[in-house]
Amino acid sequence: MRRSWVPLLLVGASLLVGGVVTASHTKAFSPYDEWVYYDYVTKIPTQFVVREGENIGPAALEAMSCNGDTFGPRGEPCGGPYDKPSLYPQAGKTSADLYTPLYFAVTWVVAKGVQFVTGTDLLTAARYSSLLWLSAGVWVFARALRKLRVPGIVALGLGLLVIAAPSTMYANTYISTDAPALLVGSLLLLFLLRFVRGEMSGWWLLIPAVVGILLKVANIVGIGAAFLILVIYALSRWRRPPPANAPAPAKMMVVAAAMVAGSLAAELAWIMVRAALRVGAQPNQGLNGAINLRSLGALTTAFFPGSLGNPNDSLGIPGAVFAPIGWLVIAGVVGYLFGTRRWGVERAIGIATATASVFFAPVLLIAMGIALGAVAPVADRYAMSLVPFMLACVAGILRNRIGRWGVVFYSVVICLATLFYAIRLIVIHA
Repeated sequence: MRRSWVPLLLVGASLLVGGVVTASHTKAFSPYDEWVYYDYVTKIPTQFVVREGENIGPAALEAMSCNGDTFGPRGEPCGGPYDKPSLYPQAGKTSADLYTPLYFAVTWVVAKGVQFVTGTDLLTAARYSSLLWLSAGVWVFARALRKLRVPGIVALGLGLLVIAAPSTMYANTYISTDAPALLVGSLLLLFLLRFVRGEMSGWWLLIPAVVGILLKVANIVGIGAAFLILVIYALSRWRRPPPANAPAPAKMMVVAAAMVAGSLAAELAWIMVRAALRVGAQPNQGLNGAINLRSLGALTTAFFPGSLGNPNDSLGIPGAVFAPIGWLVIAGVVGYLFGTRRWGVERAIGIATATASVFFAPVLLIAMGIALGAVAPVADRYAMSLVPFMLACVAGILRNRIGRWGVVFYSVVICLATLFYAIRLIVIHA
């Protein structure tokens, strides 16, 4: 298969599978904060940013009263007047003030375009906007694999795998701040590979790093992985002559440090802005966990194996269908770590990805505690920006036809299963 066709095939598959899954959703909100995200989107044209302690707006209150979420309609009776916020979840207060307006502004602009073309409601249009992040993410991911000289058939199989994965289908078919994570991680991987091969300036890495953390602080996982790769590769080249056109090890270290410093500075700036805009107390979300050695130790397995295949995010498809995703990722990361002997960027990717997969969930717990002022649970889907690095490791161990075609066959099967169950839901809801 010509590798130049793979990105286009993956974009088409993402729009088809993601579009059908989005169409299968009812008007009820997803259980993962979609209600407060929808409220943020509705406020973009009037106030652009939501503030800590702010009440949910009338549009989102009406949607919760009339359509509800996983637990059914909640709050006041459908029809209004929606003047008793205490009857709603979180006492009618937003928790989306944690986020910059960047993701929600993009969502609103794209949703308005979708509405102009289709005439659908804002909630549905905003959900369809998430497909933009998915299609861009798989396109860049395929380009990154090409830089690693991955055969086209392997890139196609892994791209289809990530498209049909339950965590992806949740993040990219609802309004979700996890939607851009795949694109952020893929850009980090692609820019990093081009930088270490002397094909572009390393300063371009600051764009996905800074923008990524402003989209969601959980993207620090992918940023941290890119940082580790640059540091490990630079140290391995320190006393060796660099390959032709490759940057000097010292330059790689400087870019790595600037990437992390820039992203952390951007997040700190947002924390200060958020504090200045505060109008009241955060709603009680039951975030009363603790950071200690036991909680940190328990998180060392948080990103394995559910970062892609968590059955809780599926469409009612039996969880066993997606179980091989987790085992494939584990085999890929571990196999690439111990199977890559030559000290090149590939070995740096293996070491950094394995390290991030084990230790970055505890780091993220601490980072979120600082950003939120409370200890929030670390979900496995927060590793979405690490997924491109994980799957690059998987690609590295698929060295025979049986393994390569086996991944393609399995990926096609779960894509078809996802389509079948989504169409089944569409028929049920009709």
